[in-house]
Amino acid sequence: MTRKFRVQNTSGREFYVFGDSLDHVFVQIHTKDPESGKWVSRGAGFCGTGASKLLVPQESAFTVTVNLPIEISERDFMIEFTRTFGLGPQAAGEDTKSGPLSMKSKR
Repeated sequence: MTRKFRVQNTSGREFYVFGDSLDHVFVQIHTKDPESGKWVSRGAGFCGTGASKLLVPQESAFTVTVNLPIEISERDFMIEFTRTFGLGPQAAGEDTKSGPLSMKSKR
């Protein structure tokens, strides 16, 4: 099951994310296990080549596409991406996670 989510930059400054384009940003996907209640990593939510750092200006948005197998598409999930502030090799990366999301409802 596939769904697209809009991510808004509300950080107060520009940052960079990794991906093929702002419509294909690299994310990690985590789903909530219904038995244990723990978040489980499902791996990378992307494929392809030609990745680069992509500028996300202040107050702008980008789209994250999430693909979940049908057997786990009913579970809550989170997306995680790395953002960096600057382009140089010394630019620090910061992992950023969404709150719980669902394929069923728009949050």
